[in-house]
Amino acid sequence: NKALEHCQNPNIMEMYVFSAYLILTDNQKHSIKLLAEEFINQFEHFPPQGWSIQLHGMSHILMDILDVIRFLAIETKNIRFTQTQTRNIKSLVFQSKKILKHSKLYIETEVLDKQSNAN
Repeated sequence: NKALEHCQNPNIMEMYVFSAYLILTDNQKHSIKLLAEEFINQFEHFPPQGWSIQLHGMSHILMDILDVIRFLAIETKNIRFTQTQTRNIKSLVFQSKKILKHSKLYIETEVLDKQSNAN
């Protein structure tokens, strides 16, 4: 949470005149909150319990997280990467999103979302 707060703070993130700070969409905020509270904290502290994970929606959470990672790595301009490193990061994020978009889980979630929005 502290790291995320720092990433959203212009006083911290605007290290150079061309720097940018993180502005999260509502979907990204929701995805980060779910990821942290429902998964990371549960795995990290591992309280004894029965647990099932709803997979539908997970691909959308990951898409949001990948967008945030790309922004922080590339768009803030606070980390100086070589052109090759920048291309590799962009490519990895792009390929990850492409794989997710073609996954059965993502497609099923899209169908379910459309059905629930139609009702």
